[in-house]
Amino acid sequence: MRGWLTTHLTSIDYEKITDIHIKQGFIEKILYKTGSMHLETAGNASQLVLKHLEDPYGLKKELDTIKSKRTEHNTNNKSDTLTNPQQTPNYKELHELADLKDKGIISQKEFDTKKKQLLGL
Repeated sequence: MRGWLTTHLTSIDYEKITDIHIKQGFIEKILYKTGSMHLETAGNASQLVLKHLEDPYGLKKELDTIKSKRTEHNTNNKSDTLTNPQQTPNYKELHELADLKDKGIISQKEFDTKKKQLLGL
């Protein structure tokens, strides 16, 4: 967030951060104990620069921790979905597809192909 009379807020999802670079010049480090953080994001190849941050390395460490926890959480959710079919987003379509296969309307090969497509495999 920046501005005095007006404000401008930029928000970046953790998943979109691809690289974090810290820059700390000698004078910034010794006299002011600040630095800048450069965030590179996926998608539009943009970069956000945060200047005059206290303890930029500590902040980077916190961002890395948050990002790894979110990645771990997303990975756990995916594995839960695969082990518990009730949580599969396409459970209804899979059930209907299995009924079509059981009735002989579609073949096993067609069933397997569509099942992989629905599960994103």
